[in-house]
Amino acid sequence: MLNLLPPKQKRELRLDLLNQAIAVFGIAAILVVFILTLVLVIALFYLNINLAQLEKELISWQAKSEIEELENLEEKIKEVNQNLAFLEEYQEERVEFSLMLEILTQGVPSGIRFNNMSLEKSGKAIIRGHASTRDILLTFKNNLERAPYVSDFDFPLSNLTKSEDIDFYINFIFID
Repeated sequence: MLNLLPPKQKRELRLDLLNQAIAVFGIAAILVVFILTLVLVIALFYLNINLAQLEKELISWQAKSEIEELENLEEKIKEVNQNLAFLEEYQEERVEFSLMLEILTQGVPSGIRFNNMSLEKSGKAIIRGHASTRDILLTFKNNLERAPYVSDFDFPLSNLTKSEDIDFYINFIFID
């Protein structure tokens, strides 16, 4: 190709082409920046929406955690209440031995040994034991019969068959 243009016009033409290239490049750069800005704004909105959703989930999880903690506390309270109910029932059914033991120890002569004592809630008392002699056993029997808290005294005659080394059995009602 033959170029017949004068050098001044050639320079102007080159400058025009350069200006056009710069303008196209500038517009392209502005478009890229605009598109990137648009993408960043969309990403920001998306992240804000996700952040709001995560905050809701966190609040829900915390509430669920608190509910589970309250349920655990409720279970512990039920367990403690059951234990208290058991203790209350035991306390109601419990038989007070201390008064019976106090009365028995006041009237027990030397030579009497208790092997087994039981006291029911109804007041029925049973004593099994050992006496070294019949006289000591009769003294103990008389002391029990005179005790103000003893009624319906049952002293089997089989307790008196031996004169020494006697295993005895006594029933009575203990009135407290």
